[in-house]
Amino acid sequence: MMRAGIAFIFLTSGSTALAADTDWGIGARWGQVTSTYRSPAHNRRVGGVANSFHLSNRAIDIARRPGVSHGQIAAAYRNAGYSLAESLDEGDHSHFAFGAPRRRTSPQPQMVAVKSGEQTEWRIVFAPPSSGGGN
Repeated sequence: MMRAGIAFIFLTSGSTALAADTDWGIGARWGQVTSTYRSPAHNRRVGGVANSFHLSNRAIDIARRPGVSHGQIAAAYRNAGYSLAESLDEGDHSHFAFGAPRRRTSPQPQMVAVKSGEQTEWRIVFAPPSSGGGN
């Protein structure tokens, strides 16, 4: 699925889905992903709250690598277009819960190749977000 130039796959459990990029989520770039979907029984075993976003596959916990801050991961998710319903620094890990996807409405800068004689030049242009309809 394409949304505003971002590729998504969906990790599903039942009728719920958690949007993730193609390399096991942005979180894996910053540390070890330790939790995503939880069954109600597992959520109880780990002391999760009754209305946890993990139960609907809309949350992720990340044990950060040394030197990585919670703010860096939160910024990466926001910059990728995620809407964060929860962003919690739990000390030994970061917890994020995802809300509805953000829609970019302003034109976004894009690099395009332009043939100029024998050379290809690169220019920055501003184009509206993709509607997902292809070229």
